[in-house]
Amino acid sequence: MELDNSEIIKIGIVGEGSLTDLFVEYFINAGVSLNLLESAIDIDTRTSNIYYHNSLFSIAKHSSIIVTMMPDGPALEKILFDEDGISNHLSQGSVIIDMSSVSPELIQEISEQLIEKEVHFLDAALINEAQSESDLMQMMLIGGDSHAYNQVLPVFQRIIKDVKHLGANGASQFYRQAFAVRAKKA
Repeated sequence: MELDNSEIIKIGIVGEGSLTDLFVEYFINAGVSLNLLESAIDIDTRTSNIYYHNSLFSIAKHSSIIVTMMPDGPALEKILFDEDGISNHLSQGSVIIDMSSVSPELIQEISEQLIEKEVHFLDAALINEAQSESDLMQMMLIGGDSHAYNQVLPVFQRIIKDVKHLGANGASQFYRQAFAVRAKKA
């Protein structure tokens, strides 16, 4: 599915670590333009489809879809709700997709806070990072409002083979925890 340039340029990524680098790489390879913090990405990203910003405020002002990938709950809450946090600068109807490893209960609390700001919130879990024959990531599970899910689906279909909507916020975190338990038993 093709996205027009106004949609492509409005995607921001805020995160840390190898998952963030992986998503940036896949989006670049798919021709998606991104808004990123200047110092956040470890991979070589010298390309014309990346727009660098020096603050969360700037990324929020230039993005209608933001993907967050933080190491824990306190880091996620900080980038979302601090005075200079993302949620304080997004336009109504914007979507935040969080891929942090946090509890389903925290995801539900964050969702409720963002509803008050008229910002959509989805939680997502990447289940299998291995590439398929089509050079797409294998599967992403998403919880949250179905309207917001349908809004971001074309973006993720550019880089992920199978994207599934599970229902309410927190659902992807429940599945992530179940997969982790299953993997430990194997």
